[in-house]
Amino acid sequence: LGDIENNETKLKILKTLLSDIITDPEVIDLLQEEIDKLEKQKEDASEQKKQKIEIKMRKYHSNQ
Repeated sequence: LGDIENNETKLKILKTLLSDIITDPEVIDLLQEEIDKLEKQKEDASEQKKQKIEIKMRKYHSNQ
């Protein structure tokens, strides 16, 4: 896992590997919550980037 840079991918791999070993669903749920948080952060960052591009495009077109 040390070679994998993406934390979301690392957690997904850990969850898959541990789900066969750990019988406590709470632990698996905690891993899933962390995965969900990372996915949400990724989506939010993507949305912010999209909005910035849209603002720049509007400014560009209004100056034409």
